[in-house]
Amino acid sequence: MGYRFADTSDWNKQAFGSFIAAFIAVVTTTMTVQRSPDMGLVFFFLGLIPVLVGIIRGIHYMNRSSQDYVYLSPNELEINKGPLFSTKRANYYDIEYCVEFHDYDRRLITINLIDGKEITFHGEWLTEDDFIELKNELVKRTKNDRLFRFRSNNKVL
Repeated sequence: MGYRFADTSDWNKQAFGSFIAAFIAVVTTTMTVQRSPDMGLVFFFLGLIPVLVGIIRGIHYMNRSSQDYVYLSPNELEINKGPLFSTKRANYYDIEYCVEFHDYDRRLITINLIDGKEITFHGEWLTEDDFIELKNELVKRTKNDRLFRFRSNNKVL
């Protein structure tokens, strides 16, 4: 069962920003190579790194609303962190509790695992209905009715 990224215009803004950053990297790399031709090849290859990262991120943001952000497989929870970061996974029986934190328009969920590790994801990147359904599914799959806790001003309630 997958929950897709919410379809908002913010992803297009992020994509546009990434493409602009890649364009600026191309311009600055070209200018640097022209000014110091003896080091041109080194600067050129170093300058390609932000260009490639900007293009990859831009394409990812453009297609974000068609991708699953959170996927619930029969045995584990998977969180898609993007093309340059690995997918985070947690088995349901390893989840100790979840902390929900609301701050203005952000809604962060931190999954605390039994081994002390934490996985954080953004609830505002899901639609409201998907977010509520995801919380209910997690409670059902972990078989823990007191799975979610709320944090306010750095205190756990």
